[in-house]
Amino acid sequence: MYKFASVAIEPFKDLKTTADVVGEIFGGIKFKFDNNWDYDEFPAYIAKDDNYEYALLGIPDPKDEIRDNPPNTFQFEVSSIETESDENDEGHEDISEEIAARLNQDGRLTCSV
Repeated sequence: MYKFASVAIEPFKDLKTTADVVGEIFGGIKFKFDNNWDYDEFPAYIAKDDNYEYALLGIPDPKDEIRDNPPNTFQFEVSSIETESDENDEGHEDISEEIAARLNQDGRLTCSV
């Protein structure tokens, strides 16, 4: 089953520090800056483990922002890595609430879905 999440995180100092805290909460995942700019104008830190890909998206530079009311939160995206056994399973599960609860439980971050 494909699992995914999208969680808003209030900035904790800067994007790198927030990525480090998220990595600690998730058991020592090491985030790296996305030098390829895979998320277009969003600066991002990305990571991967055996089951999931993670991306923490920052706030775009104001000159690159096209939205009238841009959010002032970081966006944490999680998506499962599909395996061969997942190919025949077309189900999807939104685990955003679970991810937000795990992040909030630590006490250092404030998250919402």
